[in-house]
Amino acid sequence: MRVIPIWAGASIYFVATVQQQTYVVFQALQTDRRLGSTGFEIPAASYIVFTMLGLTIWIPIYDRVIVPLLRRFTGVHDGTVLHRWYFVCT
Repeated sequence: MRVIPIWAGASIYFVATVQQQTYVVFQALQTDRRLGSTGFEIPAASYIVFTMLGLTIWIPIYDRVIVPLLRRFTGVHDGTVLHRWYFVCT
């Protein structure tokens, strides 16, 4: 019984994630996916990979460049991501 709230929250998160991925595929179906004059067409379902690649590139930049700059700016040198954003936003 104590796990039911966790499942409910996780199911809401899962539905939102699936909807985002479905929308990306729907958008990809509406675009011209051909690469140049080669005739190669990127499959619409593979557009989700671009999101994963973007996050894979962005997270280290955030962690190694932006967080140290924010630490110097705010003077807060410890804490979680939520703590850091709290001090920046207030």
